[in-house]
Amino acid sequence: MEKPIILSERVINTLKSLAPQQRKAIAWALMDDIVLGEGTGNLSPLNAMLYAMIAHYVRQDSSRMNNEGKTSSTTPFDRPTRMAVAF
Repeated sequence: MEKPIILSERVINTLKSLAPQQRKAIAWALMDDIVLGEGTGNLSPLNAMLYAMIAHYVRQDSSRMNNEGKTSSTTPFDRPTRMAVAF
């Protein structure tokens, strides 16, 4: 089985803070790349930069939570979540 993909609170809040058109483009790019493995499509330079930041958060959070189960008995929800700043 594949490792789970984690969409943390910081990822969701970052996506919600974007303009509707950017939010839709980046959400679809995340699905295409991370879920389907088909690449990010055709993003504008600004959206590509935002996508790179958000995709990094998803990969970092997923890796952290997938590795925690091996070394810790606490859940990721026992600790405060770091918030992302969107511009």
